[in-house]
Amino acid sequence: MAFDVRISGEHARVILSGDVDLQTTSDLKTEITKISGVSQLEIDASSVTYIDSSGVAVLLMARQFCAQQNIALSLPSISAAVHRVLEIAKLDKILPIGQVVNSADSGLSSMGIGQAEADAPVVSDDDLAAELLGGVEPAAPAAPAAAPAAPAAPSSGSDDSNGSGGGGGGFTPGSFG
Repeated sequence: MAFDVRISGEHARVILSGDVDLQTTSDLKTEITKISGVSQLEIDASSVTYIDSSGVAVLLMARQFCAQQNIALSLPSISAAVHRVLEIAKLDKILPIGQVVNSADSGLSSMGIGQAEADAPVVSDDDLAAELLGGVEPAAPAAPAAAPAAPAAPSSGSDDSNGSGGGGGGFTPGSFG
């Protein structure tokens, strides 16, 4: 399920997860517009791994809906993937965003996903190259090849094959065969 709607008193909470794209946004939009009798709508997008333009449009629609219904909107927690898209579109300035979390911090680590990467020591590029080459030092990069010689400039002598004396290299305008 890509979203879950929970209403408790005057507080509504929409929890988004996974991909928020064209396959889910129609239902999400319908559910948000059904919300009534609340003073606050909270959209938690901390577990979203992907959001497309239709998902962004639903967030903007939720903002407009809340303004029309006098509902306070907040996005207390969004994933880095959502933040990246909103930031590129400059929408991070108009949406009430709380904290930005890595998707590995939003429940994936409890399933063991992303944990090995988080626990792995940081390895430098040189160490990795040495390990991959079996302890053999990488060869120094070869020196760049010399640039090809520039073509010789045309001589200004009277070697004009068309006889026009214009130095045009044998071409006379309008003399196509």
